[in-house]
Amino acid sequence: MTSGIVSALDRTVEVPAENDKSALLVSAVQTDAAINPGNSGGALVNCSGDLVGVPSAGATVPSSTGEPSAGGSIGLGFAIPVDLAKTIADELISTGRVTHSFFGLQALPIPESAAAEAGVSEGLFVVGVVADGPAAKAGLRQGDVITKVDGSPATTTVSCKS
Repeated sequence: MTSGIVSALDRTVEVPAENDKSALLVSAVQTDAAINPGNSGGALVNCSGDLVGVPSAGATVPSSTGEPSAGGSIGLGFAIPVDLAKTIADELISTGRVTHSFFGLQALPIPESAAAEAGVSEGLFVVGVVADGPAAKAGLRQGDVITKVDGSPATTTVSCKS
């Protein structure tokens, strides 16, 4: 375990995944605790010893070839929040696997100034849609603006917890 400061909550960061692909770590806890290859998965705890999250990814400086360096932590790490980690653990224990939702779209929150200029109060700008994915089959296209999801304002790409 290492000590550090939680500097942000609810962060979405791109992390390395299998087969030279990347994935998104959503709702992450940002910390300056050292998270180096081989020591992720331990405990991120608060001063009272309560589990806050599971360290998962540490930022590194890219090398001159664009590849991540093996130099270790640059003082910026991300942890899976404890509530999400518990949900995943419970699902693994009860079913032996984890399910993930897939919408097949990439969207970004519209800055307030741009939303006003576009004539909407808030929303998500659809940057890309996966061909034949669920979003495409529902009729969403690149350039669309999503203003509501299930009747609630669409302001973030982080999924709601049920």
